[in-house]
Amino acid sequence: MVPLEDALAQVDAVMASRPALPVEAVPLGKCVGRVLAEDVLARLDVPPFDQSKMDGYAILADDRRGNYDLLEVVAAGRMPSAPLRPGACVKVMTGAPLPERAGRVIVVENASEGSGSVTVHQHDPETYVRRRGEDLRVGDVALPAGTHVTPLALAHLASCGVERIRVTRRPTVALVSTGDEVATCMAGRGPAQVLDANGPMLAALAHQHGIQVVMRSHVPDALSLTRDAIRESLARADLLVVTGGVSAGDFDYVLPALTEEGLETHFSRVAVKPGKPTVFASGEDTIAFALPGNPVAAFLTFHLFVLRAIAWLTRRRPTRRALSVTLREAFRRRRAEREEWVPARLSDDLTCTPIEFHGSGHLAAVAVSDGFLVVPAGITELDLGAPATFVPLAWLAP
Repeated sequence: MVPLEDALAQVDAVMASRPALPVEAVPLGKCVGRVLAEDVLARLDVPPFDQSKMDGYAILADDRRGNYDLLEVVAAGRMPSAPLRPGACVKVMTGAPLPERAGRVIVVENASEGSGSVTVHQHDPETYVRRRGEDLRVGDVALPAGTHVTPLALAHLASCGVERIRVTRRPTVALVSTGDEVATCMAGRGPAQVLDANGPMLAALAHQHGIQVVMRSHVPDALSLTRDAIRESLARADLLVVTGGVSAGDFDYVLPALTEEGLETHFSRVAVKPGKPTVFASGEDTIAFALPGNPVAAFLTFHLFVLRAIAWLTRRRPTRRALSVTLREAFRRRRAEREEWVPARLSDDLTCTPIEFHGSGHLAAVAVSDGFLVVPAGITELDLGAPATFVPLAWLAP
């Protein structure tokens, strides 16, 4: 078995030498889920003018007194008509442009308004002013190349005046599930079959991470059919993901099929639980992963390996994040030759509680978990209160 870190390093070594996906320009509104191919520069100062942080009264910076003449009221979206002078104020709404020479804003809660005048009850030390360009100036890098565009990133780019961006093409994946024991629907399920959980799960994960599924199929346990599905998938997609058929059983044909199609196997057993029978293979211009058939193992290895390879294709450098926690309950296991990822819940005080887990087919445990407790190889016991490593589900993707 290959240690997990060594397996990840092998993925990095292969993928680092592969060209990134082509670049295309897209409208900002269609960029969520894409990866920036280049730095995006601000086209506006942010904010684009001096503005008020609060509803209040704009005054000169050093003009602190008890009463002011009220010159005008400026709503958000309107410009002041005249600059300030000593002894005068302008009422401004939140986000409104400040009049020329304004240095601070007296919030409405600290003042009362009369007929054409304002009485101040308290001068707050806070200015409540946002200066033009204090966040970004025109030409500053708004977001660097390699950024995965989220709705929040989209909002940021929109505020910078960006309307189109250059991103990598969406990666494409072909998904193949294998096995006579797998049924694709309830109506066709035989008495000795289980329903296909991996196909729908991996398709949904691909969609969630901005990957286009160009082919999805199921093949029974036959070498020729497995080989044909692999050949077609490799011709149509940037990356192939097969589930099932990767162990050493009499009806496991994925590894020999990959070999017959000319792919080099970099590893076929990883010292991680769940997920030992994971295969990474490549050809001159092809990439393939064969993941275990048990769905929890497929879920974990898709995140650990497949998304790592996708990150390289989309010009992102993979990273791994984890939390340092303490155990709310002791953890024991009999064998420790593999690093084990145990479904667990996370509490507000950063304590972690392992969930009863029946093995790599126990989807229900992961479905109610917050992430995984990571138990290093060689460790059989973690005591109550012991320090531990926890990876939230949201942090699984590199």
